[in-house]
Amino acid sequence: MPWNPEGSGGHSPARATKQARPLSGDQNPVEGEGLPVWLHIYDLGCVSKFVVNSWAGTQGIFHVGIEVLDKEWCYMSRHGLRCHRAMEHPHHLYKESIALGETMLSAEQVKQKLGDFQQTWPGSAYHFLQRNCIHFAEEFHKALQLTEPFPEWVHCIPKEVMNLSPKALPSVTPTFYFF
Repeated sequence: MPWNPEGSGGHSPARATKQARPLSGDQNPVEGEGLPVWLHIYDLGCVSKFVVNSWAGTQGIFHVGIEVLDKEWCYMSRHGLRCHRAMEHPHHLYKESIALGETMLSAEQVKQKLGDFQQTWPGSAYHFLQRNCIHFAEEFHKALQLTEPFPEWVHCIPKEVMNLSPKALPSVTPTFYFF
């Protein structure tokens, strides 16, 4: 299926409400006003929410996506770059959102960056510890030239595992595919 920068993907019932700020006409930033960008954070499912994330304090295992241009963009195994309605990931449980500020890039420039990411982040390159949705979100955050920092705590347990034994892990194969 050809990539559609206007978005495609599954939908689930809304789990949260976030007031969207109206955009200027054609979604190009005007002087002093940029396109709003949000980081949406999800528990992987009920088991990770109650067994890992609720006990681990600021640690845990999460899925994340970045919302810009009224769609949420994420990186998934098998699928690569995907989008869906904000805060409505079809496989994960919405947890919270963090405002990342505004990008001063135009809507066309953002779409161009998404097209570039579509090429450089194929699903076949996904690795559940070394190249996952959080790594994509960090790179997209940088590409959008945002001034708010990317929250390090969302890396949590996977980053800690990589710090323990980075050479032993590249051969590890995931047993499920929805990070």
